[in-house]
Amino acid sequence: MHLERAVAIYRAGEHLPFDPRFGADIGVTAIAGWTLALWHGGYPNQAFEAASEALRRARQLRHPHTLAYALLIIGVVAISARKTAETEDLAKQLIAVADEHRFAFFSGCGQIFQGWALAQRGIGHAAVQRIREGLSAAEATGWRSHEPGFLGLLAEALELAGAAGDGLTVLAEALATAEKSGARGADAELHRLRGDLLRRLPSSDSTQVEVCFRTALAVAHEQGTRGYELRAAVSLTRLLGAQGRRAEARDVLRPAYSGFTEGFDTPDLQEAKTLLEELDT
Repeated sequence: MHLERAVAIYRAGEHLPFDPRFGADIGVTAIAGWTLALWHGGYPNQAFEAASEALRRARQLRHPHTLAYALLIIGVVAISARKTAETEDLAKQLIAVADEHRFAFFSGCGQIFQGWALAQRGIGHAAVQRIREGLSAAEATGWRSHEPGFLGLLAEALELAGAAGDGLTVLAEALATAEKSGARGADAELHRLRGDLLRRLPSSDSTQVEVCFRTALAVAHEQGTRGYELRAAVSLTRLLGAQGRRAEARDVLRPAYSGFTEGFDTPDLQEAKTLLEELDT
């Protein structure tokens, strides 16, 4: 992989292909990107080891824009891994650096991260407001490449706040934006969230929900994101299990879970393990 190669050959101080006022150090950029690739590849422990190294190098350089970029990417990884406390800490650091140096986009991202963490802690309406504020701040800069995934975080917060209908509206916007822009990295999670939100409607259609989860599973498999594939498999397995389709449910989850060799203390893998044990009893 190109990222892995870049990480291997980089030596701090030897590569300065950026304007020190604005750009980001190529080595830290590569390691931060590799962190995200490792999580999607199904290696959460290695991802957070790489994250620690990226932050160490970014702080050592004393280059604010590089540090902000590293905090942004690693914050995305922390959210992907559902690490609430870590996300809160990274968001606080990101906002502090961004506000000090007037990096409006990074400040907005930090607010989005804070809102996601608030939603996980059950502070629903405040979470939604914080994410909306962050989205407005980030979008005002004209940089929208992360928008579909960030809109997914807003939809999740709306779900946790009991506003499933509003969440579905946001997801429709996110999927349309991804289609138009080509930023498809969050597609699997967006389809999975759509299934979750549809399940919460009073007139829920289980067939439509299952289609969403199976689409999420297929997209994750096609894109090679084992992190999202496991999460989609868990959602589909819960649906099938609730319908009494236990053997089918096991067949969905077991291969998605068995491919992991690390990260068994992470929320997604713990949830998958518990669910498999329930299906085996």
